[in-house]
Amino acid sequence: MCLILPSQLFANGNVEKGADVFEGVCTMCHGEQAQGGEDFEAPKLAGQYDWYLKTQLNNFRKGIRGTHKDDDNGHVMRPMAMGLSDQDVDDVVAYIMTLDANFIEDD
Repeated sequence: MCLILPSQLFANGNVEKGADVFEGVCTMCHGEQAQGGEDFEAPKLAGQYDWYLKTQLNNFRKGIRGTHKDDDNGHVMRPMAMGLSDQDVDDVVAYIMTLDANFIEDD
């Protein structure tokens, strides 16, 4: 049996480039530390599994998510994900994996 660790799965992800992508595309809804955002009902990303984040981003990119007529949040997310390349996805996920899952924003 072969165990794949998150650091192995996203060995091709560039954390610095991912930080730039995240800041430019994701922070408005998901927060600076991927803590989630109530204003846009954006889920917390920090602390999620890397494979899950990559799968969901790719599902939005492929139209598996965000195309149902009643999925208001998905209609917002899908265009954001569609603007990402395969490398952008790996980079942003690599960056999210560096964030503190226990981050709590001070009011």
